[in-house]
Amino acid sequence: MIYLLDILKRHKVMGTPDSFYILQKEEGKKLPLVRLNNEKGKFCYLSISENLKYLLSKGFLSRDKRDLLIHISIDGLPLFKSSSVTLWPILMKVMDSTYCHPLPLGVFCGVGKPNLDNFISDISKEIKLLSNDFSIDGVFIILKDVTFICDAPARAFVQGLKFIY
Repeated sequence: MIYLLDILKRHKVMGTPDSFYILQKEEGKKLPLVRLNNEKGKFCYLSISENLKYLLSKGFLSRDKRDLLIHISIDGLPLFKSSSVTLWPILMKVMDSTYCHPLPLGVFCGVGKPNLDNFISDISKEIKLLSNDFSIDGVFIILKDVTFICDAPARAFVQGLKFIY
């Protein structure tokens, strides 16, 4: 467990505890937004606004009113060769931030692909809400541009199309 904590600190992973003892205390905590998708797997959505709050609290974003450019990346990957269990992370990068690592927006883990409606609905609802002038901790922000970055199979999945090799 100590080695895992050391790796997380070296890579500056968001929310890494300072010590092993804090990690042990937080081990029992569960994310409140984990829900089942058609009994195929679990999906957790962490939200754009929560990631922006983190960047503001750590000083990675200026407290001036600003237009933000956000890149959202979606991709699916198999976890094992001998199993149909897949992992579909949704990552975001704020281009106007000094934080150089991607931030987690959501993740699906389960058998096959996630349910498209549940997988994309949270992101699309939040982008619509945040597309107007909004305030996070007293800082006014406008989402100027949101770009989705996907490879061909993931793009076809997000668009609701069937991908043929």
